[in-house]
Amino acid sequence: MTARAIHVNSLQFLCGHDAPNYEPLLNGTGSARNLRVIIDFDVWERIATEESWLARTLVGFLHHERISVSLFSDAGPPDDAPRTTMNPWKDVEHAIGWTTLSPSSDGMIAYSVTQTTADSVTSSALFVDSILMAQVTLSQEGREGVDDFDARLLLAAQETHADLLITDRSALLCTELEERGNCRVANDETAVALVALYLRAAGEYIYVKGPDFTARATPSIFYEKVSDHLIPSFPEFMLRAEGVVSSARLLTIRRRARSLLMNRDKLALLTSVKSTQDVADAIDSTFTHALVEMVAFHDLLARVVNEFLPNPEMSPRHIKWQIDPWRAQALTHFPSLTDAWANNGFAMNLNRALRAARNEIHDVAPVITPFRTRWGAPGVGLGFFDDAGGSIAHALRQLPDGGDPGIQRKFADGYVVEPHVFLEFVLPWMLQSVDVTLAALLASLPARGPVLHRSSIRAEVASESIALIAHLREVDSQPRPSAALS
Repeated sequence: MTARAIHVNSLQFLCGHDAPNYEPLLNGTGSARNLRVIIDFDVWERIATEESWLARTLVGFLHHERISVSLFSDAGPPDDAPRTTMNPWKDVEHAIGWTTLSPSSDGMIAYSVTQTTADSVTSSALFVDSILMAQVTLSQEGREGVDDFDARLLLAAQETHADLLITDRSALLCTELEERGNCRVANDETAVALVALYLRAAGEYIYVKGPDFTARATPSIFYEKVSDHLIPSFPEFMLRAEGVVSSARLLTIRRRARSLLMNRDKLALLTSVKSTQDVADAIDSTFTHALVEMVAFHDLLARVVNEFLPNPEMSPRHIKWQIDPWRAQALTHFPSLTDAWANNGFAMNLNRALRAARNEIHDVAPVITPFRTRWGAPGVGLGFFDDAGGSIAHALRQLPDGGDPGIQRKFADGYVVEPHVFLEFVLPWMLQSVDVTLAALLASLPARGPVLHRSSIRAEVASESIALIAHLREVDSQPRPSAALS
């Protein structure tokens, strides 16, 4: 059984299903309510005692006032957990901050699911048929070491309308069971990125978070800090290129880097809400903007490289990577760019794929289509005509990566692109192409003295935290056989 891309790509919540009494988490690209989280008690105990920055960041996020957290354990709450005898069961004590399962005497109900907070006690039912179906699904997926407790945990999270289940149980991190409800399953590393994304939807751009402190920024500064981290050559290039490269171009480089990351967030949030035609149109617009930005970024890089050439090209329409005479001159002057920008280099193949998509974007329509398993919610896709889709697919096949590019032949005469999956696939390559290009230019720039940054947060701490919050997959630009697209 093949898992959906949702398991591979981190920054996406599950779309709203037609579950009874379900309150949407997001409203377009904003938050509609608090994020509801269930966390496996084993994970909670581990991160509460670990000194790693991942653990400290996740603990800090889970204590945020907009995050509602409930613990779960197969063995139930520990004896020292605080209790309440709140209605509707005055004679029964319930552990505050816990979700628990109690066996039922009803022949059709396997367990009663109770979720207790300091202010309320709510209860619902897990039916026998649901448990049996979950067990069958896990067994058909051939998971090793699966037991009934795994199915009970995810079903309890779905039944209580949790948005996020944090666990390290391998059987639950990539299973079709996830598709039957609104609850996204994630390990602690992915959970950090998801919670940070949710808080950005709520207007909080946090780039460092610990149990005892929070570092926030404006949106533009937040995305600037993230781009500085994801493009290692970026900060030094911006410093040393001042006075050498056109000031307007330096400002444009900054803006395009920010825009890429902002569009990634916007797509992640739009594809995390229930699909409607209005949402589909917003996704189409955001995807189109992202494509134009990426193609423009590559053209901008070419113009910056052109400024360094001994005989720069004077006609702007000839200063592009796909113009062979100009590219040959650029590679002769900067041989370190050859691996990226040679005819079959990763940056050149990415440029072809992006241009093929951009050139046909006028002939693309968003469709609400079943990118799903048998139970998942419909998603929004973008339909590309056969020739354009084939060109994009062919170029992406040349990248030395076996990831999911989110493009499939769904129509007899065309392809469908899953916009968020596509962007999650190409964005690391895009950032890599920018980094390689700017790094090659650095050798031609005058050296500058060290810059003193006044900040109460150590640079290495901020960098590690931003890496967790951005959660972008790493890519290897060295050629190797690539997996065929389905």
